[in-house]
Amino acid sequence: MQKTVHITGDITKSTYSHLVEETESLTAADTLLLKINSPGGAAFDGLAIHDFLATLPCRIEAEILGICASAATLIACAASRRAMMPGAVWMIHRSWNMVCGNAADLRAAADLLEKIDAAMVRIYSSATEAPEESITAAIAADNFMSAEQALAGKWVTEIIDLAGASPANFSSLVEEAKAAAAAGAERKFTLAELTAAVADLFRSDASKQERRAEARLASLTAERDKLAAELAAAKTAAAAAIAAQQKTEAEYAEREAAAIAAAIRDLGIPADSTPPAGDPTPSPAITQKEILRIGQEQGLQAAIDAYYH
Repeated sequence: MQKTVHITGDITKSTYSHLVEETESLTAADTLLLKINSPGGAAFDGLAIHDFLATLPCRIEAEILGICASAATLIACAASRRAMMPGAVWMIHRSWNMVCGNAADLRAAADLLEKIDAAMVRIYSSATEAPEESITAAIAADNFMSAEQALAGKWVTEIIDLAGASPANFSSLVEEAKAAAAAGAERKFTLAELTAAVADLFRSDASKQERRAEARLASLTAERDKLAAELAAAKTAAAAAIAAQQKTEAEYAEREAAAIAAAIRDLGIPADSTPPAGDPTPSPAITQKEILRIGQEQGLQAAIDAYYH
């Protein structure tokens, strides 16, 4: 028996749960076909799904439609057969995360990202039979590949031949996707969405490339706007934190200076350090901050002398 499971949208914990539910009855005599159209998602969930698939007794195959990127490629690499639509895109890169905190937090985050990268490199190296050094170089930046490039690098094992596509094929693909959605796939597709997706099978290469470029531009624009908003929020939060810290430091310095001044007044002071009989008040020419500085640098007696003279 062949079991088909569609993996669409972001890779999350629910993707993992969905796969567990869909594959619990599979045996060594079965084949699991993963149809992947995903921009990726959480690296840990992608790694967990890859490892889970490796424990299944059945044969695993993957077909790439649209895009297979980031964490989704880890899932695809669990398949012995990885077939890619001619117009699909494969993308790999190093793991990344948004981090805030002190220097220790940032170092810890960098160490964690390097551990994730190492795990991905081992998986990619096993799937492609390429040295880990070349895989590390390949993921150094966002690496988008056409079907031909992915096949040349052994990221996929074949490119699907659409020469025989026909209206009959179109109808069967629509019905298959509708059945998967009805069976509980994560995303529920409308007929219009299914028609638009499968219509790419009959578009020219130039039209497909133009549509992909438009979609990529829209995605990058949205990501840019999101990052700009997050940066503005972070700057506002940082400014508020700095202002609060400065206020706290000023209040602390004022209290400390007042405490020293009070201590000077309350101490038993030698006769030669007391103010003259006709001038019982401290000198107005010196501030509490100056008293604090003198006390810290020269000692309490020096501060007393400065306070009364």
